[in-house]
Amino acid sequence: MSICLYEYLCLDIVGSEDYVRLIRLINASNDSLDSQKFISRITSGSFGEGLELEGSDLDIMIVPHLLEVTDQTKKQDYYYPKNYFLSDTDDVKPGFAYLRLMKGNTIKKNLLYRGVDGQLFLSSVLLKQQFLNKGLPVVHGPCVSDETGRFDIAICPHSKSWITTASKWVTRSNKSWPTDEVKLRVINHGVLFVPIGTGGNLNEELKWRISFSVGEKFLIYSFNHTQLLCYALMKILLKDIISKSPGCKDLLCSYFIKTILFWISEEIPILVWTPDNLIPCFMRCFKRLMYCVEQSMCPHYFIPENNLFENKIIEQGRIRLLKTLCLIPKSCLIPDELKLYAHNVSGALPVPPVVYLHFLKYLCHYHLDNVRNYQESLGDLHLTIEENYFISERFMKAGAYDCLGIAFLVVGDRDSARAAFGKSKELNPDQTENWSYKRLAMMDKRDN
Repeated sequence: MSICLYEYLCLDIVGSEDYVRLIRLINASNDSLDSQKFISRITSGSFGEGLELEGSDLDIMIVPHLLEVTDQTKKQDYYYPKNYFLSDTDDVKPGFAYLRLMKGNTIKKNLLYRGVDGQLFLSSVLLKQQFLNKGLPVVHGPCVSDETGRFDIAICPHSKSWITTASKWVTRSNKSWPTDEVKLRVINHGVLFVPIGTGGNLNEELKWRISFSVGEKFLIYSFNHTQLLCYALMKILLKDIISKSPGCKDLLCSYFIKTILFWISEEIPILVWTPDNLIPCFMRCFKRLMYCVEQSMCPHYFIPENNLFENKIIEQGRIRLLKTLCLIPKSCLIPDELKLYAHNVSGALPVPPVVYLHFLKYLCHYHLDNVRNYQESLGDLHLTIEENYFISERFMKAGAYDCLGIAFLVVGDRDSARAAFGKSKELNPDQTENWSYKRLAMMDKRDN
């Protein structure tokens, strides 16, 4: 199945290795042509990484050459007419910095903010306002955007030096990825600073997010095609399923997905990422995402002290995600087997994502008449439920048993199906939202 999925993604969704390489070449050419004496353009986002996925926005980073961030540990040679800023990471959340003016007098004074002891700082808010115009009238997070939201442009000062707060990444051990050559390329580029703070805190307009966008693009470019397809699958899962679930639209973003792929890629040997292992690799990434949601913890890849889920995936938001797969009865995402005995049931069926993936794997093998494989998959499905693997709530386990009951019905094991539906009823006795009641009633009607 992994090979079939790999080939399908290459033919119809992502493209071949040569096609991805062509997109990256086009991006590099466009960036080179649009870069000028005083600015550099960098295509970022999915398209910048070589993924031409449906609905992807065009993300552009503009690096102004007249604004340069320096390293505080080195003596600087100042060149007119540049303006030099010191990145100050003291008393600020990991992954963010203040940019304090060190040298320069050509910068517009309305972009500066006078802080403590008369020091001048570059304002992330004022810089974005400076670039608003008729074509880009909207401030969208760190970017200025058009009215449709299709184009996001971020103005990002550059530091040619590697940031001290990410120094541990340089020496962090890994199995085989990234290679030393790729690491060196990432480090030599340095970092960018994106005009957005941490959200609602003191001196918010003076804070800048440390961005590794170019380095991350180098890392994505070093992926083999299986890694890239797994990344694409996770992004599709986010866009087409998670974000469309009630209350989940803005809880997760592509950056979290990318971060998880980086961690997984660093942890396992590159030899694991093969076309015939695509589904297990995807499952590993998906399970890591679920673990991160359960723990409300997603460490930044370069600066692990920065928890990307902090103040985001908490309380009700976390619970809504743990619900990542509520299937609506008329959804095209539901296989016919789940619809078969529930035509008149309203509401949604909460199925734990890992359980659902095991169920889909079981169905695939069943319809392909792979007897041994679907029997093993049914066993895996049953074990996942019994061991509470990534099932943290009673109503989720009720949905899992409902799914298991359907799996038994598919192969004609009605006694085991009744037992599974019965356990589902015990865990969630609400007849208005538990499909097992309707399924058992339909079975009784047929048996009589």
